[in-house]
Amino acid sequence: MALIQENINQLKHLKRLIIELSKNNYSSSFKVLSGSTIGQHSRHIIEFYSCLKESTKHGVVCYDQRKRNRLIEENAGYAAEQLDEIMAFIEKVKADQPISLLVNYTEDETKETKVKSTLYRELAYVLDHCIHHMAMIKTAIISEELSVELSPNFGVAPSTVRYLTKCAQ
Repeated sequence: MALIQENINQLKHLKRLIIELSKNNYSSSFKVLSGSTIGQHSRHIIEFYSCLKESTKHGVVCYDQRKRNRLIEENAGYAAEQLDEIMAFIEKVKADQPISLLVNYTEDETKETKVKSTLYRELAYVLDHCIHHMAMIKTAIISEELSVELSPNFGVAPSTVRYLTKCAQ
């Protein structure tokens, strides 16, 4: 299924990048990222996928209540291991299943709402979320002229790739 494969493809691109980055480039703050680091953006991506993975055990996903693990943002090797675990999980997904999404779009902690969703829908969400953060990472790499090799479509949505290809013809 394309949804499964594209999640894996994007995570492979992210893994290649974080392995290639120096420790300093992975964990240094960048002005263009409002002072955050590539490691923090990587952690954020990984934690959303990990949260979704855990939700398959009990049927409820709440990205707001994810465990934040600073080791992911500080240690690229550890982050790569986490990506391997996530990709293994995604590769095992063979069927959709219902999931409840627990959300809160207010400052009041008591205002949570449950929304019906599915595993495939949430995989689509975390894929879009992943690409969005990879685009920000790409912006930092380009603005700082870091010497790493990015695939041309790193941080670019498949719909944009299709559009640009069509325009080029």
